[in-house]
Amino acid sequence: MSWDFTEDGAFLALCDAFKESGESSAIEFLANGEGAFHFQELAQNAAGEGVDLSDSSDLESFQQEVIDTMENLCS
Repeated sequence: MSWDFTEDGAFLALCDAFKESGESSAIEFLANGEGAFHFQELAQNAAGEGVDLSDSSDLESFQQEVIDTMENLCS
């Protein structure tokens, strides 16, 4: 993926919310309302940047990359 989502405002808000939640698992955080909301916003921003997430495997890959990055940068 050529788009650096870590600089996107939605990702930064996602990280802040993850930190504030006290949740230790990024995947669990994304499964709840606030995490899901921020992830959806990030996915929409990705589409606006030309990232095609219409295929479920591409979306799953993007989500896993976000989860891994959250656990590395936001924990």
